[in-house]
Amino acid sequence: MILTLAFALMLFSPVGAAATASPPAVQDRMSLDLTGLEPLDPQMGADLARQVHSTAAVVIAQHAVPAAKIHLAIRWRDVDAFDYETVIEIDEHQGQPKRRDVRSTGPDTEQGELGEVVEASLRRELLAWTRERDRVRPTESVVEPESVDRPPPRDRALGTMGWVGVGALAAGVCSLGAGIGLLVLDTTPHPDQPTKLRSWQPGGIAFSVVGGVALVTGAALVGVDVRRHAKTRRTAVSPWTSRRMVGVTLHVVF
Repeated sequence: MILTLAFALMLFSPVGAAATASPPAVQDRMSLDLTGLEPLDPQMGADLARQVHSTAAVVIAQHAVPAAKIHLAIRWRDVDAFDYETVIEIDEHQGQPKRRDVRSTGPDTEQGELGEVVEASLRRELLAWTRERDRVRPTESVVEPESVDRPPPRDRALGTMGWVGVGALAAGVCSLGAGIGLLVLDTTPHPDQPTKLRSWQPGGIAFSVVGGVALVTGAALVGVDVRRHAKTRRTAVSPWTSRRMVGVTLHVVF
């Protein structure tokens, strides 16, 4: 009974709670060495360390270097002149070798200004590290899509001139056909004057002449165009007529 009570008192007392509590997790932060400032008042050293860590955390968060790989030391360079020296080391990371930078704060530097000095030094060194990493980092190769082989365009048998010639041939055939029809019709009774005959000969001759000219022109255009686009082909265009039909024959020899 007594043993149980003592255990309970130890468990719920402040001392027992502190003994059973888990130790605080170690923070991933930059290492700081202030031994070079000895003799240093403990309270002043704690305040300086808190200020430097707070300032450095903001700068480090802007870069890809883990805080645990950064080491900072502040030491005296000339005590009489109040001249400090900052030493910043960055361990090897992401293929970048270890870096070390040693700089003087200059004379007449107050201890309260060390936070700003450390911030400027860290920012400058981390920016140089980032630029060097980006400079030596291999650029990603861009894979270009494979070109698709397209079949060569077909060689058209006729160009613009040739199709104009085909249109002229069609118009010439129609005109010549109409002219021949009128010539064959010859004369017909006049609808207003039954005693007279209407002659279709002038119209037939005119249509025939226009149709013949169109046929010749169209045949010439087709021949020139075909000869221009395909020198290996032999082309011949020959119109033909009969008593009741008219047409055009196009001969193409490959």
